[in-house]
Amino acid sequence: LAQQRVPGDPRLQVRLDQHHDPPRAAPLLVPAGAVQQHQAAGGQVLLGAVLVRADHAAADGVREGSQVHRGRQFVELERDHFWFVGRRRIFFALLEQQLGARRDLQILDVGCGAGGMIEPMSRFGHVRGIDTEPEMVKLCHERGFEDVRLGSATEGLGAGHDLVTLFDTIEHVREEGLALRNCFDALAPGGLLFVSVPA
Repeated sequence: LAQQRVPGDPRLQVRLDQHHDPPRAAPLLVPAGAVQQHQAAGGQVLLGAVLVRADHAAADGVREGSQVHRGRQFVELERDHFWFVGRRRIFFALLEQQLGARRDLQILDVGCGAGGMIEPMSRFGHVRGIDTEPEMVKLCHERGFEDVRLGSATEGLGAGHDLVTLFDTIEHVREEGLALRNCFDALAPGGLLFVSVPA
């Protein structure tokens, strides 16, 4: 993980620094000192990179219809489309490296959408989800994901989570500094924050 200051910006630029061919992960800006404070408390920060690009033409149908209808279409797209399948493989390879065989974790999925990552993450423990869209929360409940509620990363997220995830979520949050502070605060000592942004 490479860290460098951005000239004229009080935030800290953090980027994934591994030996991958382009495209590389987009930089994520977090408040200065937040990463060091979290790491000093025994926590880890893991930034995942999506290394493939979506076929946006195949996703055009997602933009039509009601929010719930779009959510149902998205469930199918998220399950089968090569971009989402590849994204899951990358993310879970990274998570398996960090979490190993642990199956007792308390997990919070921030911006869970239709719940596409809830079921695969349940291999690590109990997963709670929050989303800002009532229709997405309803869709999660219809899919059997009962521990999903309306909420935002800019609000209190509780505490004691072993893993907090923001899968392609932070770029939708206007107050990203506040959101990331809340996510750090929601972690148990030694907890892991996983943040991804679209490639």
